[in-house]
Amino acid sequence: MPHYLHLGVPVGGPPIPCLERFFDLMTKSGSIRKTASPTFQRLKLMCPVLFRFVRYESSLDEIGLLDLYELADRVASLPGVIIECGSYRLGSAILLARHNERRGRIRPIFALDSFAGFRRDELDRVRGAGLTEVSDDSFTLTSFEYVVAKLRKLKLADTIFPVEGFFEDTLPAVCDREVVLAFVDCDLEDSMMFCAETIWPRLASGGIMAFDDYTSRAFLGVKPIVDAFVADNLENIANHGLMRRLYYVEKH
Repeated sequence: MPHYLHLGVPVGGPPIPCLERFFDLMTKSGSIRKTASPTFQRLKLMCPVLFRFVRYESSLDEIGLLDLYELADRVASLPGVIIECGSYRLGSAILLARHNERRGRIRPIFALDSFAGFRRDELDRVRGAGLTEVSDDSFTLTSFEYVVAKLRKLKLADTIFPVEGFFEDTLPAVCDREVVLAFVDCDLEDSMMFCAETIWPRLASGGIMAFDDYTSRAFLGVKPIVDAFVADNLENIANHGLMRRLYYVEKH
């Protein structure tokens, strides 16, 4: 299990208040943004939530997060749960939960991931087709134990429910309930299409499915998969299109 620090506390270990104080002072002084040493960068990643600008370890930038918040606001009046496919360290799920809290609405978020990186056979196929160059260890610096501890520390264990495993093994059981918002951020074509096709029948009328990386150069297979999904389901789609970063599909 990877051994991360969280809020200055090693998972399974004692507090380190001096480290927390160090980062607090660095942040206030502005020095933190100028520090680029490998040692400091490792410490920054190990202490994610001390830093506002790392967004609780979300892979989305500020523009992507604004898109996600906007979509959550659009479906605010509808019943249903939120599903995220591709959660890594739960950064986006945490920020979405915080956004909902600020607006006085709490709804369950199911965060699905292997928490161990991509399926190797699928990644090999996508690389072989020349659609990505990401390495075998991409998105492996996490673990189920880490995200569970993180949620406990942030007091979100009753709102966000991490689901460990590959999507074909976990998503069908999660989709036994109505879904109001689905965020598909799993990057590889087979996984994306499986998630989209599995969730779509359970997506509420007026519900929204969002895809990341539509314009990404790192994952060239995303755009064709999203376009194919839209074409196959066009008669049941009320609206769709590219926002600032996310591509959304709203169901009739």
